[in-house]
Amino acid sequence: NDGVIKTHEAIDESLPKSISTTLDPSCIEQYLASVGITSRVAIDPGRFVCNEIYFLSLN
Repeated sequence: NDGVIKTHEAIDESLPKSISTTLDPSCIEQYLASVGITSRVAIDPGRFVCNEIYFLSLN
């Protein structure tokens, strides 16, 4: 994001404000555990993954 921090702004005005997904993060967590990688599912992607990257990857 080139150091840009958006607060209360849309990531992209042409896209919906929210995007739903059927992705089950626990499946990813279980797979990672099966290959020896410790992980934890978080409710707030902004804490660990850039919100903009997560949002755009679902689009």
